[in-house]
Amino acid sequence: RHLMNTIKNFIPAVIFVVVVIILGIAMFMLSESSPGTKAKNSDPIENIDKVWYLGADNAPVLIDVYSDFQCPFCAEAARTIDEIHRNYQTETRIVYHHFPLIASHPLSLDAAKAAEAAGYQNKFWNMHDLIFYYQKTLAKDNFREFAQQLDLDLDLFDKYVNNTYIEKKILDQRTAGDALGITSTPTFFINGRKLTGAQPFSVFEKIIKEELSKKV
Repeated sequence: RHLMNTIKNFIPAVIFVVVVIILGIAMFMLSESSPGTKAKNSDPIENIDKVWYLGADNAPVLIDVYSDFQCPFCAEAARTIDEIHRNYQTETRIVYHHFPLIASHPLSLDAAKAAEAAGYQNKFWNMHDLIFYYQKTLAKDNFREFAQQLDLDLDLFDKYVNNTYIEKKILDQRTAGDALGITSTPTFFINGRKLTGAQPFSVFEKIIKEELSKKV
């Protein structure tokens, strides 16, 4: 009888251990199959310092953009950037710099990683536009959905999103912006002339024309 009681007391503990093991295996398999949960990697990336820009290589007017993908003013500015590019394709070179305000915009770093990962498949600006277009309803799962929409190699996309060099590139750009005295987004430098906020196209055009007149 003593043995039977011992076995009866032991059975719940065995069941508990088995359930815990099964749950652990299930969670592991789920995490392995879920998008964006792959382990970080530090595989070298060719052209890690590559910059993403619109316009001409040797344009007389350089516009440096410091932006955050979750900043609503940056979304407005993105539309203005597109207008500048359409009207001054050969006169301007518009260079994107990451300035994620991570404390207030928790998805800004993830969004920047997604844009970078797309960039190495020649789709930086396509991803840039999608992120800003869906900014108000943005969720972490969206980035891989956007990658599918852009017909990217998803395995390569996942690898780059989780690459430590990509993250360092983004954070280094943020640090460089800090050193320039940037405290808010968007911030622009037009041939070194600082401009902050989502300014209308007319403000940019005035400065661009002034800069072009110096080249005559």
